[in-house]
Amino acid sequence: MKVSDLKEGETVKLSFDFPYYSYKWAGSIYKWNGLKWVKLATTITLGDEGSGPRASVSGVGNGTYALIMGNYGLPDVVPTEVKGLVNSNISYY
Repeated sequence: MKVSDLKEGETVKLSFDFPYYSYKWAGSIYKWNGLKWVKLATTITLGDEGSGPRASVSGVGNGTYALIMGNYGLPDVVPTEVKGLVNSNISYY
């Protein structure tokens, strides 16, 4: 996301929807400094009724920003039994 046309000293709060936050995804907002992405202090809120999680950062000025996400594992899966098997100790995921 590009933030532009702010006057010197003006800042805004920037927020991104983060619908997969609760499913073993993590992320932070980064700013492009011309050479690399620089991680910013990001706050994750779970949202109010009817809205999902959001990643936010306050006090940002003009620049290019991105929510960079990564997955840190598979979602928890509950084993289920398959009926009709001879060996009832087998569970399938």
